[in-house]
Amino acid sequence: MALSARAEPDGSRSLGHARLILGGVSAAAATSGYRIRREGYQTSNLGQRGWQVSEEVLRPVAIEEQGGEAVLILGPRMTRHMEPGPVHLILPGLGETGLFWPETIEVFDGELPPDPVIPQEPPERLVTPRPAQPADDATVILRPAPPQPIPAESVPAAAPRKLPVVLMGMLLLLVVAAGVAWWMWPVEDPAAPPPPPLVVTPVPSAPPPPAPLQPQAAIWPDGTDDLSPRDVVGRANDAAAIFAVAMRRQAAGHFDDALVLMEEAAARRHAPAMTALGRLYDPIGFVPGRPFRTPDPRAAARQYAEAERAGDATAAPLRVALRAWLQQQADGGNASATTTLREFW
Repeated sequence: MALSARAEPDGSRSLGHARLILGGVSAAAATSGYRIRREGYQTSNLGQRGWQVSEEVLRPVAIEEQGGEAVLILGPRMTRHMEPGPVHLILPGLGETGLFWPETIEVFDGELPPDPVIPQEPPERLVTPRPAQPADDATVILRPAPPQPIPAESVPAAAPRKLPVVLMGMLLLLVVAAGVAWWMWPVEDPAAPPPPPLVVTPVPSAPPPPAPLQPQAAIWPDGTDDLSPRDVVGRANDAAAIFAVAMRRQAAGHFDDALVLMEEAAARRHAPAMTALGRLYDPIGFVPGRPFRTPDPRAAARQYAEAERAGDATAAPLRVALRAWLQQQADGGNASATTTLREFW
């Protein structure tokens, strides 16, 4: 039986889920994932974060079986990037077939939770128990030791009187006379020692403020002007290099190539690329034909929000200005602006 596929909404799950029913394939054979490719675009392959240049094998949310045929369940993370029309479905090891994406599959365009991270189990090791130690910041209360009783036999007995009363009186008179003599004897006050010299420690002058950082010139990979976007992605060392080539293409007026490379760098979580994409969609300062014909405030809001979360400080003022523009549109009765404000602010 030839491979075939059809897509339909999944009414048993939340908004944004879809079912891919595979004709001629059992559920046991459809465990190698899938790929979706579209024609006529440089970003022709569907990836985890949207359309991109490089190919990527995707995994469905679940695999079910209906009448002996495999059913791949796609979640909103994938369906949000699909548009009605024909695409190619590739099943690794099983073949390729055409697939028409219908308009009946609704898209969930809200914020999605981050991708789950599976913790790695640490290797087993022998742990020798240690005796419990008090915490460093614990408050230790020192209590005096209780008084020890003194044995009766250790207390010395009172000594018997050995001096007569007269002798005791004479000693007392001598002590008083010595005290009076000491009090009446003239004693010169020694001169007060001079105060120590005042040592003035000079306060070091504040160091000069550091010179402002000068923007470094972008380092372009050698020989990129004649490369296709696919070749640039294949040869670049990282997302920053891809974005550098994108900005070079944009400055040269090659806006379609610049868009492809910006999207690829943004898909790799390069924050400045996300901000640059937001500026392309932003209705504030929008220039038709570079490369879009009309602005997309929702796409701009999404890119600015992701760029700010990724650490690009330049996205914050752009996002504030876009919010003010959307609020003005919403106050004028624009329902789309109201929806965008609710989703991204």
